[in-house]
This record gives sequence, C-alpha cells and structure tokens, in this order.
Amino acid sequence: MKYLNRIALAMLFVMGSVVAHAQVETSVPFMKKNKGPETAPGITMDCDIAPEKLQAALDEHFKDESKIKGRKVSKDLYEYEGAHLTAVSTQSIDYYFRLQDEGKKKDPQTRFSMVMSYGNDNFLSSTNDNDREIESAKTFMEDIYERAQQMDWDDQLEEMEKRKEDLAKQKKDLDEQIQQNEEQMKLLDGKRKGIKN
Repeated sequence: MKYLNRIALAMLFVMGSVVAHAQVETSVPFMKKNKGPETAPGITMDCDIAPEKLQAALDEHFKDESKIKGRKVSKDLYEYEGAHLTAVSTQSIDYYFRLQDEGKKKDPQTRFSMVMSYGNDNFLSSTNDNDREIESAKTFMEDIYERAQQMDWDDQLEEMEKRKEDLAKQKKDLDEQIQQNEEQMKLLDGKRKGIKN
C-alpha cells in the first residue's frame, strides 16, 4: 500500500507539472498606436516554458492543420492570417499570439496571449457572442502548451543522449590512455629491473 501511495503521488506530480495556469479572458497588449489598436480582447495564461518553445509548437500546429506559416508582426507578436483551426471555429480566423518572456534562462516563464479576429479589427470575445470560440481557444492554448512541453522534453532527452554519447567517447579515450599508461609503466618497470640485475 505504501508503494501505491508513492506511485499515486508521483503521477500527480507529473500530471501537475504539465498543467499551466488558468486562462483568463482579458485585454491583451496588441499593436503600437500608429499600427492599430493598442489592446484587443483576448485570452492570457502564464506558462513555465520559454517563448521559443511555444512558438515552435504553434508553428508546427498551424503548419500541420492549416498549412499556414506564421509571421512575426513585432518583437513578441505573431500572426497566422486566415487560418482554419477546427478545434476553435468552423470559420477562417486571423490568430495573433503574444509570447512575452517573463522568466530567466534557468526558470523560463512566458505570458502566452491569444487574440482572434475575423479581420478589420473585428475581434472575438465573449461579449460579442463568441463564447464557444473563446472556450475552444482556451482548450487550444492548453493543448499548445502541452505540445510545447512535450517538444521541450524531447529536446532535453536528445541533449542528454548526446551528452551520454560524448561521455562514453571520453570514457573510451580515457580507458585507452590508462591502458597505454599501464603498458609504459610495465616497460619502465622491466627496464628498471634489468638495470638492477
């Protein structure tokens, strides 16, 4: 029974580490004054992962489902124009993602925000009768976060495998050096014994 409790605790820890903070419908920083609206209705969640990992997951998802490549609009704002995501809506929508780096290298944190528009600043929000799309978008964001986590873990495993291979090579080189050193010691010991006789 004690071992089952440990297993259950370990599973809860692993499951808990994949879940991001709750998504909040809010006003998202959007464009600079002269380029469009400064804020737009959107969804924001805080994630414990680097922005580039989320960006990679978004690019992969949009490429797989919509055959669309995103474009960088500003420092941390990305656009996927006219994309069709069946998980969110039956219509084509312009998707904007702001990935604000809020962490440090060893403790990555990203404020992950999503804004959706039918075009011409016609933004989707629950106040505009887009409740289904907003709830679906929240689930989509959580899925992207989980995909980014999986990609990050895969990258870490690959890095560890390379490190393991490097260490194995270093060990082989050291073993060869030790063997050569032992052979030289035997040779020198033999010479030394020959001089004594």
